[in-house]
Parts: sequence; structure tokens; C-alpha cells
Amino acid sequence: MIVIYHQNEKVSLVEFNTKLDLQPSQKFIGRNLAEVALELGTLFPDQILVWCRAELKNSLNLAQIPSLVRNTLEMISYRIQGDSFGYSLDYIDYSTAIKVQKGVRYPTWKMSSTVGAVYGNVLKGLKLKNGVDSEYFFNAISRNLQPHGLLCYQEPRLLKDDAPSIEESTLQGSAIYRFVWDEIAPKWAYFLCLCQLIYEKKLAFGSLTKAIISSKYSNKILKELSQRPQALPVEPEITVDVLIPTLGREKYVEMLLDDLKAQSIVPKRVIIVEQEKEVDAGSQMPFLEQKEWPFEIKHLFSKRWGPCFARNLGLEHIQSEWTFLADDDIRLPENFFTKVIGQLTSLSLEAGTISCLLKGQKELHEEIHQTRIFGAGCSLVKSKALKNTRFDLAYEFGYAEDSDFGAQLRNQGVDVVYLPSPTILHLKAPVGGFREKMEFPWNSPNNNLKPSPTVMLFWHKHFSENQFLGNKLMIFFSFFSKFGRKNPFGFFKKFQKDWDRSLAFARKLESGELRISRTNA
Repeated sequence: MIVIYHQNEKVSLVEFNTKLDLQPSQKFIGRNLAEVALELGTLFPDQILVWCRAELKNSLNLAQIPSLVRNTLEMISYRIQGDSFGYSLDYIDYSTAIKVQKGVRYPTWKMSSTVGAVYGNVLKGLKLKNGVDSEYFFNAISRNLQPHGLLCYQEPRLLKDDAPSIEESTLQGSAIYRFVWDEIAPKWAYFLCLCQLIYEKKLAFGSLTKAIISSKYSNKILKELSQRPQALPVEPEITVDVLIPTLGREKYVEMLLDDLKAQSIVPKRVIIVEQEKEVDAGSQMPFLEQKEWPFEIKHLFSKRWGPCFARNLGLEHIQSEWTFLADDDIRLPENFFTKVIGQLTSLSLEAGTISCLLKGQKELHEEIHQTRIFGAGCSLVKSKALKNTRFDLAYEFGYAEDSDFGAQLRNQGVDVVYLPSPTILHLKAPVGGFREKMEFPWNSPNNNLKPSPTVMLFWHKHFSENQFLGNKLMIFFSFFSKFGRKNPFGFFKKFQKDWDRSLAFARKLESGELRISRTNA
């Protein structure tokens, strides 16, 4: 392990906490932090490289760092207060990576020069752009390499609890706009400028212009991560429970049970929550008792409809180490659990959403990567992470319940990654399911309220203030291009009215004042 201490991003001390044949560390003193990090990363790709503000030297949790950087594809960092971009980027990024939960290991591309750690192989071969500081540099690495498999986290355990508050580096003005222009996309720089004008009454045209000029002399950080995670052998005592909520898809459930029966890791328990499709119809699954199954089947029958209710009912009966949340109209390939668990354990991860495609649909991703999504019908999660997590009934019969569930996991410090293989086949059954047409109090015969209050609820719960405002402006432009060209003033008035109504209903859903439910009685 190599530790670089710096003051105002100038190296003040380098400690080699390992037996390495090195030149004197004095050669690095006074140089730019990012420059030294790149040089050492290239020289020692198999070493953990740590950077830390000199004022925090006594608070650096050195003993724990080897266990915090769990593999060579991780980058961890921590910022004591605030945000490297002054929360400006919240206007243009609508993912759960933005509203960082400080008290847990939180998946985010937002890094900091305050303290952090990464294996040298991630930095090897990168070049430092002219005119950028270390705060920019570390964020550019994570922003560009996260989609290609670099796992990035804010990790509070890098520092001991007694760490003092210090003045931390923050990007300003043109540096923010250069970051957006170079590392995200030019269109978002223009949009950020508009957001700051509307919401902050701030004229940032000068900063935008400087960013455009400087961008002519720089390129995005592009790098192929040389290492790929290798799935670990799965311990024979691994146990899996499968949760299947279903409504009117008996044939598809039977096919899924046959797939589970043929797995190399056979589930210990399959929990089926059958919801009655018609009044007094009773259970439509005689095959549960007529056929022999190599696993315990916990069959729960309910007259109440709703995927959130059904999944929560099933979660009460989870007992195994892992839980597979399954849709009722999917098919699983052979060795499914062996492959998925092997990949997750190789990266010390506890949750993964697995590729779920229609027949003939092609997978667009190649690498395991952190994701903003969560699939309620195609995800494997460590059961201990589910003890305090439930599907919010406020989303019942609407949308975003799975995104909310994933956000709850992340807020507990449980990362969710996307696995591009193995691939689940989604049959998209033409019958049954939970998307039956419902009557909502916010809709009228001639007008479905947009945005939907359940989607609005997700934004309201999980977005920062600037995210919420930026997203509102983006939705406005999206709707305007479809509906507002003929009567712009009338459209603006209607948009604001609908937005306020949707938010009001979202708040009623959140408080429990309003619930949407359906029961066969």
C-alpha cells in the first residue's frame, strides 16, 4: 500500500507501507497530487494507492483500507462535508448516485481529493489533462470508468470518527462547466447554464464559454479496464429462496418451477404468492401438489391484488442466505444461480439485477457495472439486506416501486450492480399479471395526469432539491416538444397545474392519506 499525503493538492509526504524497491520518496514532494498518483499507479499497478489530506493524517483509518478496497476494480473516496461541484451537477443527473447518504458505503461516481483509495492498475496508462486539478481528475476517472466496470463508492470508514472538519476542494465556475462538457456531454452544459439562470438567477455564460474553449484541447478519459472479475466457485452449502408473485399465469409459473428444478443449485424454498383473479375462483395451481418438487413450496393465497403487497407478503417467509425476486413469466438458463452468485461473491457484492430480455433482444452491455435501476422480477439479493426493506405500498398499481426498492437498498449501503449474463428470458405473458387497468383518483376519462403521481413520489423521495428542479425543467421540454408547440402559453399553464396536482397526490401517497388497493371479496 502506498499513501500520498497532500496539502492543497500538492504532495507533502509519500509513505510506502510495503516492501518495495523504490527511489527516495522525496522526488514526489511539492508535485501535483494527480500527477504523482498517475506515476505511482503506473509503477505499481498491483498496489493500493491511497491519497489523503495532510490535516487528516492522524484520522486516516489505515488498518482498515485493505478490507475496504475489496478488489482491483473498486475506487473509494470520502468527502466530509458538501459536494465537489457545489451541488450544481444535481441539476443534470437524475440517478440515485447523486443524493449521497454520508453514513454508509454508498455507490456513486462522486469522488473527492480529501481521501480515497484505488488499485494502481486503474490509473495505469491514464494521462492528466492540462489545467485540471485533482478534484476534477478523480471525478473524471470515476464518471468515465464506472459504466465500464469500475465500482465507485463514498466510504466513510476511510476516516476515523474523530476526523476534524476541514476546508475541502470544490470545483468552481468554468471548471464545473468543463467537467460537464468534457466528461458528460455538451448539451448538458447548456442545460446546466439554463438551470442556474432560472433557479439561481446566475449568469454563467462566461464560465460556459471558457469551458467550450478549453474543451478544444482535451479529450474524455477513455480506458479499457485490463482486469475482469472472475466468478468464484460457489460453496455447496449456499441456500436460495425464490419469491414469485403471480396473478392468472399458472402455466408460466409451472414452467418456471421446472427451470428451478433443473438448476445446479436447487432452491431450498419457493414462495409463491397467488392472487385470486376472479371472485371465489380459488387456487388455479393443482400442479403444486400433483407433481414432485425438490424444494419446499410455500404457497400463499390472497384475495388482495397488487405486486407490492404480494412481494411484501412473500418476504415475510424468507429464510435462506440469498433471495431471488422473480417475475412469474420468465425462463432461467441452466446453472443460473451458480453463475450469478459466483459473480457477485467475486466482487463482494450483495445484490444484482440480471439481464432479462425478450426473445431476439440483444444485450447492450458487456461488463458488470453499477446501475441506477433495480428489477423487482429479475434480481438476486442477500437476504440479510431484505430484513428492513419492503416494497412501498404507495406505489401499488403504479410505477417506480422497483426503483424505490433499489434506492432503499442503496441507502442502507447495499450496492446493486447489473449482470449482463446469464440472460433471463422474459416471455412477456399476454395474459394475467398486475398491470390490469385501474381507476386512479387523479385521472379523468379524458386526461391521465402526467407525470404520474407514483413516479413523482419517487422523485420527491429520492432526489435532491436541485435534482428535482432540473428534472422538472427537463420534463417540461420533453412534454413541450410533444404537446406544447401549438399553444405554448396554454401548455405552460397546464403543465404547471398538472405538476402541482401530481406532487400533491404524491405527498398524499407518501403520508398514507391515499392508498390504491383492490380486493376480490
